Amino acid sequence: MSNCVLCGRPASEATVLFELNSVQKLLRCGCGLIYNDRCRTDIEDLYGSNYYEGWEAACPGGYFSYSQMERATNKTDRFASSFIRSRSKDRGGKIRLLDIGCGYGFFLKQFKGEQGMELAGIEASRVAADKAAEVADDIVHGRFEDVDFSQKSEFDFVAAFELVEHLSDPVGFLKKVNRVLKDGGHLFMSTPDIGSVWFKMLKRRWPGIHPYYHNVYFSKMTLRTVAERCGFEIVKMRSKNYYYTNIRHVRKRLSELFPVVGKFFAVLKPFDAITVPFLNGGDLQVTLRKKNLPES
Repeated sequence: MSNCVLCGRPASEATVLFELNSVQKLLRCGCGLIYNDRCRTDIEDLYGSNYYEGWEAACPGGYFSYSQMERATNKTDRFASSFIRSRSKDRGGKIRLLDIGCGYGFFLKQFKGEQGMELAGIEASRVAADKAAEVADDIVHGRFEDVDFSQKSEFDFVAAFELVEHLSDPVGFLKKVNRVLKDGGHLFMSTPDIGSVWFKMLKRRWPGIHPYYHNVYFSKMTLRTVAERCGFEIVKMRSKNYYYTNIRHVRKRLSELFPVVGKFFAVLKPFDAITVPFLNGGDLQVTLRKKNLPES
């Protein structure tokens, strides 16, 4: 990035926190935003079949086996599904839900068959989009930024879990989400919390650092700033130090972090399918309500 996406200051004025690798640095702008100085935009290569099924040691940041993560991801994202159900219970008519970066469609699948629910998803990975199409009819393969919506405001709820950190233009993304939400509609987001004490202690070994995939890192302060700038108000924001995953992911992750003793984690293999909480270094879960989109 040549300029900070939040305040516009040149990257040359930012503080270098540390080198991520031989070609990328992590920068802190004067406004507080932390970002990768070089963003990858080769979407098809980044989010190919290996991203969801087979974490590559040379390019970490995806999933060991996303197909086994349905129960775990839905437990992690329960803050959003519970909110949707509580607000939808007494509503009449149709309720439209859009999941951006929907993966295999696990979040949408929870609402399949519920009266009045219309489900839609957008996914950059062709492999994942094809699987999500088995869950919901309205699945688009591509980037949300490139999708042409026929109506200005279409959706009651939009979900974007673990997505905003992957973007090179989160401001433009959030402004478009604002436009496709109905008045008073809600957006649910989650993203690594770089304001957590874990980042301060672990630095480049912080679990949220993925130079190949993650471009922008938010704290509570910077996420609030960008949300309000894009026409949202915070309904609820909290930082959680764990997420749900399965034993297989825990076993593989620990083996990667501690290769010398990695073979000892093989004793956990019979329990691979069990869902458990696992430390994630801090993750923001945010519920936002649409107010208005400021005039640009």
